[in-house]
Amino acid sequence: MDRIEMVEKLREKTGVGYEEAKAALEASDWDLLDAVVLLEKQGKVRDTAYSTKHTATDEQSEPNQKTQKPKGEGLDNFMAWVGRVLHKGNTNTFVVMRNRERKLGIPVTVVALLLIFAFYFTIPVLVVSLFFGFHYKFEGPDLGKDSINHAMNKASQAAEAVKEEFREDAAAAKQEVQDEIDELEKEIDELNKELDEDYKDK
Repeated sequence: MDRIEMVEKLREKTGVGYEEAKAALEASDWDLLDAVVLLEKQGKVRDTAYSTKHTATDEQSEPNQKTQKPKGEGLDNFMAWVGRVLHKGNTNTFVVMRNRERKLGIPVTVVALLLIFAFYFTIPVLVVSLFFGFHYKFEGPDLGKDSINHAMNKASQAAEAVKEEFREDAAAAKQEVQDEIDELEKEIDELNKELDEDYKDK
């Protein structure tokens, strides 16, 4: 290795300038290790990774330090995830409609909180409302998709089908009761006629 290469090598290892590296080598009789030690004593070494004070213990501990996550990184990731979820919940809306008219729009975050903290109240209200002609849909960049709203429409259609079936059953039951009343009225009229005829004969 010639002297120019030695100067460049020393500069690379210590981060000093060309003149400083050359002077340190000249003072150390062109011994690279002695030049590094001299520059360290002078406080001129900027890159401590190549310092002669760098021990085997440091080398063993470095990989562990690299693989260990900084304290609080897991919490930061969790908080970032919570922030993303809240943002999506606040930019998407749960819409309540009746007769194709928008009655109410609630952020999805509020609906999620209601489902978590008032599940046994919220679900029955949502289901019963379907039978009173209310419909639901989502609006927003994430949930306002045709596939999701199509599922909501199916739920509304199922409620309408059940309601229609109930109406038909109720109408049929009402007709049966009316038929029975008509029969009874006929029987009563016939009995009255018979009684009138018996009275006249006497």
